[in-house]
Amino acid sequence: MKYAVGLDVGIASVGSAVVLLDENDNPFKIEMLGSRIFSAAERGKDGASLAGLRRKHRGSARRTRRRSRRKDRIRGYIVKSGLLSQNELAHLYDGRLSDIYQLRVDALDRLLTRQEMARVLMHISQRRGFKSNALDASDKSGKDMKKAIQANEKKMLEGGYRTVGEMLLKDERFAGSKRNKEANYLNTVTRKMIESEVRLIFARQQEFGNEFATPEFLDTYLDILLAQRSFFEGPGEGSPYCKGDSIIADKIGKCQFETDEQRAPRASYSFERSRLLQSLNNLSLVTEDAEYVPLTEEQRQKIIDMAHADDRVHYTDIRKKLKIPDELTFNLVRYRGDKTLEECEKEIFCKMPAYRKIRAVLGKETEKLLSVEQLDEIARVFTLFRNEQKMRDALADAGFDAALVERLMGGMDSFSGFGNLSIKALRNINPHFEDGLVYSDACAAAGYNHTGHTGTERNMLISLKHLSEAMEYTVSSPVAKRAISQTAKVLNNIIREMGCSPVYINIELAREVAKSRKVRDENDLNMKNNHKENEERKKEIAEFKKHGEPTGKDIVAYKLWKEQGGVCPYSQKYIELDRLFNDEGYAEVDHIVPYSVSFDNTYINKVLVMTAENRQKGNRLPMEYMTGEKRDNFVVWVKNNIKSKDKSYRLLKKNLSQKERNEHKNSHLQDTRVVTSFLHGYISDYLEFAKYSGKRVRHVFALNGQITDMLRKRWGLNKVREDGDLHHALDAAVIACTTQRMIDDVTHYYEYREDRYRNRADIVKDFTAGAGGAFDRFPQPWPYFSKELEARLSSDPRRILSGLAGEGKLPAYDRWALERVEPVFVSRMPNYTVTGPAHEETLYRKRKDGVIVKKVPLKKLKLKDGEIEGYSDPGSDPRLYQMLKNKLIAADGDAKKAFAEPVYKPTNDGSQGNVVKRVLIVQNTESLVDMRNGNAVAPKGDMIRVDVYCVENEGYYMVPVYVDDIHSGTLPNKAVVSTKDYKDWPEMKDEDFIFSLYSGDLIYFEDSRTKVFKKNFKESSLPDELPLQKGFLYFKSGNRNNGSFVVITHDNSYVVQSFGFKTLQKLEKWRVDVLGRKYKVEKEARQGFSG
Repeated sequence: MKYAVGLDVGIASVGSAVVLLDENDNPFKIEMLGSRIFSAAERGKDGASLAGLRRKHRGSARRTRRRSRRKDRIRGYIVKSGLLSQNELAHLYDGRLSDIYQLRVDALDRLLTRQEMARVLMHISQRRGFKSNALDASDKSGKDMKKAIQANEKKMLEGGYRTVGEMLLKDERFAGSKRNKEANYLNTVTRKMIESEVRLIFARQQEFGNEFATPEFLDTYLDILLAQRSFFEGPGEGSPYCKGDSIIADKIGKCQFETDEQRAPRASYSFERSRLLQSLNNLSLVTEDAEYVPLTEEQRQKIIDMAHADDRVHYTDIRKKLKIPDELTFNLVRYRGDKTLEECEKEIFCKMPAYRKIRAVLGKETEKLLSVEQLDEIARVFTLFRNEQKMRDALADAGFDAALVERLMGGMDSFSGFGNLSIKALRNINPHFEDGLVYSDACAAAGYNHTGHTGTERNMLISLKHLSEAMEYTVSSPVAKRAISQTAKVLNNIIREMGCSPVYINIELAREVAKSRKVRDENDLNMKNNHKENEERKKEIAEFKKHGEPTGKDIVAYKLWKEQGGVCPYSQKYIELDRLFNDEGYAEVDHIVPYSVSFDNTYINKVLVMTAENRQKGNRLPMEYMTGEKRDNFVVWVKNNIKSKDKSYRLLKKNLSQKERNEHKNSHLQDTRVVTSFLHGYISDYLEFAKYSGKRVRHVFALNGQITDMLRKRWGLNKVREDGDLHHALDAAVIACTTQRMIDDVTHYYEYREDRYRNRADIVKDFTAGAGGAFDRFPQPWPYFSKELEARLSSDPRRILSGLAGEGKLPAYDRWALERVEPVFVSRMPNYTVTGPAHEETLYRKRKDGVIVKKVPLKKLKLKDGEIEGYSDPGSDPRLYQMLKNKLIAADGDAKKAFAEPVYKPTNDGSQGNVVKRVLIVQNTESLVDMRNGNAVAPKGDMIRVDVYCVENEGYYMVPVYVDDIHSGTLPNKAVVSTKDYKDWPEMKDEDFIFSLYSGDLIYFEDSRTKVFKKNFKESSLPDELPLQKGFLYFKSGNRNNGSFVVITHDNSYVVQSFGFKTLQKLEKWRVDVLGRKYKVEKEARQGFSG
């Protein structure tokens, strides 16, 4: 059985479709549809790395451990030096103590006692100031910290404060608190500032005759105080995370071509020159007629010289240096209508920052002093190491003389980052870049396959282990890695199910797969803003349109009308808005470069024109269509009115060569992004394929989303994302049917549509063999394809398909085929992760009554039964409590509104008291973890699963299991009863255990009463409610407060936030494979956690 596969790959989904092929390798029937859903490999809230939280806590624990060790060393030296005895040190903090910040100031003005001196030194060791290895300027906390430091340095100077301690004591900004709180960096100072204070204290104490304020004591104390292991060296010996001399060296990937070689530093001269040459080879000048003019050798060399002489080269610099007239523009610059030519060309063309840094240190003679090899070695050393001595040693080992080493160490900063290729590969490829070859040709000339694959080993299935190794240094995004891995699993399962290899595989990757969370959020914001603007345009259009609601086509036409000033570019006639939206044959949107030629459906390739003009233009460029005075007027109008240079180029293009036609079409049909190229190349080279019947040889196609989106719409297939997750399978079916035959048929269709009014004999082609079967009918993969796909995605596909087959519309569905059809069931990846925080970060005092008390901001207070919920001891300050309660009542319980203005504590004399920001709230919770030897508690961390029990004559119970239970080594047995206190919850028996549920597990239920499910997304087109008495559901989480589940329907279209299960007639656990096939799970054995 010959078949093909379509895959729609997103950041958290893989839609799949299998279509059967006829004897000519054309699809004729849907065999299988699937939608695989998984969690994206990032933290849901902010898109941060999944390992980031663990790394943060590990770093925090390491800092705490090192701080404790530092304090121990200082205590030891205090005793060793004789400043205090061991007994005096033990009782240093006994009794009533003077203010420590006052002592730090007193140290500058009088002789300190031994005890006072020790307290000052100990206190400074705990607040030694900030010193960064490399503060990330893109990180908001880093920016805020830098601003705070700069502000405090300025305050020190302006206030005339001698030390940090004096500023903290006397400046009113620090009167409320001397320490930072909740990401507020107000009190941050540098370690250099603290060091200056220590040195001044010792100098003053020496003047006052303090016998311990010696240079030896100062040096030893500062050695301990200022010691800091470089981040880039990683943890020291003894740590499981120790990486030796450089934490960076362990993380460098291997070269794509020279697989035994490490990748080159981005700061290496070979890398920077490679980037420069590639940019040069892609740069051309563009005439007003949209003709491309390559650079001469002399022009290329001048730009190369500029890159070596200047920190950065802008397009404006190139224009000035090469004396390029304004009539010529650059092909790599995006010219915007709202900016001048000079503003657009302020963009940077190239830069060689590492070379420029080295040259700044060594002078203009850099290239004479150093070879390419030496420049590359300098970049390697300053990229790998951060320790000064290790840098010196590495430079000396590389043969640099001592004088040169000193010059480099005195003026150089460190570098960061690595490319994809090794120094060896770059040196082999760069000579071909010098000859003007583009990347693929230069790689080939150097003897490399630029796809990075050999294609020598093929297997029926993808080896997940080999795929993981191949992705290790090629795909950097964890999100993309997981998406690719899940795609491979889906593909393997399809091949196993079909029992043979596919003929071809079509793949489409969502644009956001390789993008960062920040970029995806920006795109989402742009989409929301665009949606908002479109809603406004709909209102404007509605004033003119007399029949029906404004459509997407209307919005595009209206935007173009406004952009063009209401004028048809081809005829120069005014387009009347009233007729535009009410007279069907009056005006229409035209593709500047015909769609049959370019498959470019982007806004930049569209203009609004009179229908009669568009019919005469046909399958030609505007400049091919117009002649004489009409053409001259058109050129003038474009130059004066079209602000977009990209659109202007298209409008003024005189002709398209066959090469340009191919490039236009391929760029809009194929996806050439790095991640897509990797997946395309890997599958092409390592997977076995069945042979074509004809001469075709390509088996894997990476499609551009533009073409599949157009086909889906033209085939009448509606996709509403908010209706659930089945749309991924719909897209996959469209992708599977986007064959070269379909592209050819669509091309012929548009050729006919574009030229049908020109009566040209050369456009009359034989369409009878095409998928469409007629000139005026858009081609489909096979007759009634859309009907079949909609039926297969319905909840009762067998019934609908049977009707269509009975009408003779789908003859492929005989009785045997119909019996095999099942509704598409969405497969979800369960989360069996048992790691995470065992408890929340904040610790609380342990109280005997089983509650914890914590400070809560006023804006988080709530009213319950006319009182402030959870308020701790209102009687301790009844006037404050009554005031807060009255404010809440007056604001109808809205705490943000009630406490928008500062609140002051009531006083006996009626004067204004202190500002009240937080109050104590009692939080009742039994899910506490003992901390600090039982002296503190913290709320438990994540619930990782619920264990379900069935007790005869009582029904079902759930026992929540937390991360903390893993560490304790003992599984809990108390089952939730919402109406009882934790101590009264019943203990479950082992024999009543039936199964455990993790997030993403499938359950089947039957109930005597109907349960009402709510629509999961308000934008969904589905009914608001779904009544169910039985069915399959995905478990999301358990709720210990009321003993219920959160569940969703298989496609995530409906949800129940409080699914009561105790009185269910039946509750079963099922498993779902990657393709959505379900298997019942018999009674499980309760699993503990291995130590």
